[in-house]
Amino acid sequence: MERVFLPIYLVLFIGALYLNKYLEKHRYLERTTFKLLRKIAIVIGIICFIITIFTLFFNFSFEKDKYGWAIDYINYSKLHNYSKGKSQKIALIDSGISKFQIEKDNKNAVSLTGGIYDVNGHGTMMYSIIKGYKNDIYGIAPDAEVLSIKVMETEEKINPSVIADAINLAISKKCTIIVLCIGSYIFNQNISDALKCALNERITLVSSSGDYQNNDMMFPASELGVISVGSLSANKNISDFTNAPSDCTILAPGDEIKTVNNKGMITFTSGTSQATSIIAGYVALLRDYSLQKNIIMNNKEIRSILESINNKKTTYIDPFLSNK
Repeated sequence: MERVFLPIYLVLFIGALYLNKYLEKHRYLERTTFKLLRKIAIVIGIICFIITIFTLFFNFSFEKDKYGWAIDYINYSKLHNYSKGKSQKIALIDSGISKFQIEKDNKNAVSLTGGIYDVNGHGTMMYSIIKGYKNDIYGIAPDAEVLSIKVMETEEKINPSVIADAINLAISKKCTIIVLCIGSYIFNQNISDALKCALNERITLVSSSGDYQNNDMMFPASELGVISVGSLSANKNISDFTNAPSDCTILAPGDEIKTVNNKGMITFTSGTSQATSIIAGYVALLRDYSLQKNIIMNNKEIRSILESINNKKTTYIDPFLSNK
């Protein structure tokens, strides 16, 4: 029950009290009518009282749950007092985004394989985590520019050269953050070289550790200089599907994250990809806020902040408070 109905419950409750008071003063009413009206007033009063109390004390948590537990855990609303990522440009190298997410001029979507639209759904979901969707999904970096670079159609293998091309394209498009929610157990030199070029351009690289429940981190998350991200569940424990959790730069909410799929349906999904998209958005907030303070934050400093959060020495909010 939404808080918007609370005044209605209160009015009914007060009305029931006045009706009782009225009946006390007019006992001369026909006896059966008096009893019936009294019972109705008492029932209405009790029901409205219970609903009012329930709404007052419990509905606040419903409002938080509307967007999912990650929003409260990271404290999006407080973070957005400092930044919404406006100055940052995030390259989302994935399966593309959907028609309803692509701007009219198509400047936020490029395809290196197949059509422009997302037929897989993965990229659409990651985009919604970063940017949000209507009033249904609360994006972590809603004002950041996100460039979708499509490198895959469905679940088939991706040609490594296409990923390397995507990274180089992100560099040429002056992206400040590159997020790779894809990976492999096989090292590729071309991709590694492209990543090094991105790091040389002060671009922050964020990649998922993998969802295969083992101790081997996937490439390119395993590469030196790349921020590797694992998943936490709502109970604050490591999600059991996370690869190499002890080697991750940071573990972030990745289980039961609210997203929109390529059919426009709201759904809760899980994976290190979800956690990675959240951290990519968070990095956008860090970088944007530092620029507001005329500070250029480097990747070493960003990694240090994330590791400190992961080790529970600081919170997601602390870096913003310390730079006020």
